[in-house]
Amino acid sequence: MKKKDDVIVIILRPRALFYAWVTDVLSHLKEKNDVNIQDIATNHTVLMAPAKSSEDLSMLFAEHLEAILKREFSRWTTDETLWPPRYDLDVLTQYFDLEIHNTVVDCH
Repeated sequence: MKKKDDVIVIILRPRALFYAWVTDVLSHLKEKNDVNIQDIATNHTVLMAPAKSSEDLSMLFAEHLEAILKREFSRWTTDETLWPPRYDLDVLTQYFDLEIHNTVVDCH
């Protein structure tokens, strides 16, 4: 096993607003979705990214934030009119708590 000093892990933990949004979306969808609300509590998105500092983390979010948010919302519906109108750090922190870990061990 080897500790990776240049990698961080970010876990996106859904907040109440995301649960409410998913519940609303699932109740109004015409398309069938094989995922249910209980999946939110047990399956969090985990991001692994190269970063050594808070500046690296800021650059990562600046570059990938929109894609991260779109991926989270698209898991529940492809109807983008149901998604939030913007994709910025405020939206991310309204819908998700971020759990950041800088100790990553490669078990390979």
